[in-house]
Amino acid sequence: MGEHVLLCSPESHNPGYAGRVTPEHILCCQEKEHLTTLTDSAFPASFRGIPVVGQGEYLTGGCYATTAQTEEYEAWSGSCRSYGYWRSTLQEQFNPTLDPDGPFYELIWFSDCEGTIGSEAAADLLADFRRHSPAYRPPHEWCGEAFDAFARAFVIAADDGLIFFW
Repeated sequence: MGEHVLLCSPESHNPGYAGRVTPEHILCCQEKEHLTTLTDSAFPASFRGIPVVGQGEYLTGGCYATTAQTEEYEAWSGSCRSYGYWRSTLQEQFNPTLDPDGPFYELIWFSDCEGTIGSEAAADLLADFRRHSPAYRPPHEWCGEAFDAFARAFVIAADDGLIFFW
């Protein structure tokens, strides 16, 4: 868990992050079956549960190996635009002022395209999903399906796991 860490260099840098090499960036693991954990530094609440081993534009937590015990689940909510719309329905219904102590904060105030949500933040989000499920009024059927899919993902991640967005 977060033990295999390689510092970025122009020779070893993950090609997906070309041009963003900085000394504090830890995104370069090329090992198969490893997930590199990071989040934009604007979203520290979502990273709770992952030890920070590098800090700059991104908070990084090293990489995590997937093993035979790893449980994976894909919570898909459609396109980036659909995902953003779905999150806005959560914000409008449950946290319109984007209160850091309010429901779904760690998911609403988070990147829409990449990053990692740690186990502590996942546990808080799971509690939000459970508490607010009866009151959620999805404007479309697929929004209800996305709600259920993410609730399931947070059940897994809250048990010392993580949510990995790519």
